[in-house]
Amino acid sequence: MGFFPAARASDDCRPLNGDVSWAEWLEGSTPRGARLVFDGRWQEARTMHGQWLAYQMTSVDTADTQAVGMLRFGLPVSGNFAAEEQDALDLHGATRIETVLHPQIIERWVGAMSGNNLVRGLFAITLPQHQSIATLAGFSRVVGLKAGERIVHATAIAVDDGCLLMYGIITAKDGHQLSTEELEFLNSTLRVEKYEPDTSAIAQISRPSASPARRSFEDFRLHLGLD
Repeated sequence: MGFFPAARASDDCRPLNGDVSWAEWLEGSTPRGARLVFDGRWQEARTMHGQWLAYQMTSVDTADTQAVGMLRFGLPVSGNFAAEEQDALDLHGATRIETVLHPQIIERWVGAMSGNNLVRGLFAITLPQHQSIATLAGFSRVVGLKAGERIVHATAIAVDDGCLLMYGIITAKDGHQLSTEELEFLNSTLRVEKYEPDTSAIAQISRPSASPARRSFEDFRLHLGLD
């Protein structure tokens, strides 16, 4: 599900099953599960580089895309950054939120999703601040990327909820800094439902077409100046 080492991840979190929008795990000896419930503006995307939820918000009146983004959901991988990496990024003792919202770490997971390393020079504009995401308490951080003479703004988001980690990035079509009000769709279009999984049954994974999400992802690349 995740593709970066989890800072201070609990050894009690053991993944059982999951897909783009749901995860099941053992927390100690207790089976737990969570699923993202989302509307049609979110699409499940699967490519050779990984899988995520892709977002494309359109205006009913003009059909112009206003914001695009991507979101990962599940349990992070175990492990730690090498000591020299922690020194270079000042991540010694960092929480999972501090790690995943670090500008250079954002570069890594955006690059991993896109299958290239074209995102370079991302810099922090704000410190992490409280942000409700999918009705859970999370954090957001505004980052910037120079594109010629202008700066493209994006909002990185993250939720650390016990074993569960959710993180992503949202950018406006015109590159402006999204306001708190503009980010409210993160709660109106998404919610997390928790449940107790049936560990005796094999979950059936549906695989809807990823083509709408792929278009949304290409829009996201375009707005970050990757094409």
